[in-house]
Amino acid sequence: MVEIIVSRYGEVPESFIETLERVLATFYGSRPEPPFVEVVVYGPGRSPSELLYEEAAALGVLVLGSYPVSHEAWMGWPRIHVDYRRCSELDEETLEAILVHEAAHSVLHGSRDYYLLRVGEESLEPLGVYALEALYVASTVVKDLEVHRYLVESGYREHVERYAEYSVGGASGLDCSSLPGVLTLAKLASPCIYVDCPDLPRHLGSDCAGVVGALVEALDELRSSGEDWSERSVRLVRVAADLLSRLPSGVHRKTPG
Repeated sequence: MVEIIVSRYGEVPESFIETLERVLATFYGSRPEPPFVEVVVYGPGRSPSELLYEEAAALGVLVLGSYPVSHEAWMGWPRIHVDYRRCSELDEETLEAILVHEAAHSVLHGSRDYYLLRVGEESLEPLGVYALEALYVASTVVKDLEVHRYLVESGYREHVERYAEYSVGGASGLDCSSLPGVLTLAKLASPCIYVDCPDLPRHLGSDCAGVVGALVEALDELRSSGEDWSERSVRLVRVAADLLSRLPSGVHRKTPG
């Protein structure tokens, strides 16, 4: 039985805490792992980013982006960070889908092992200034693919579908003229490997539309690859760099260097 330990910063309604505990307790059910998960809830005026960036800098870990709910385990145990203000803007089904997604990360990726990428120097050199950012984003894509598969196989397809709707909406205005941009598209499109995403094309600009088909094919190959997660992360970066190099000459590209 997974123990759920909730702490909060700032004022957070008790009804919201009860919702979090209900959703997570239902998901974890009789699962034996992880032994416990820490859930940190941030009230209005408090941001998870403040704590996460401070800890990441002290530990030498890269962290990018800001989300309503996020998971990490770089302290050695799984933690789920919840931004109450941003979550309160979501409908109940979307919030539940996001919570379940991050809880699945705590089951599959709840240790420091998933922050240690094994990468040869020859893989980094061609990426130039984008090397660390690209590998970080690619590693989150690979872990997301594992989560989507785990949830679908565990009977949570509807949650993945709802998560996909939320994720695909984030593709609007995305800039795919850089390597991190192409990899961010891969992250947003990752649930579409397991569920239908009919609305994805209408959210994409011309540069992203030019690579999404091949990118989804690459993700489909990665999900069945026998490589470990470090090898799959590096392969995804190489695929994204190749797709970026083949964008039409009329599209402005920010290339590594």
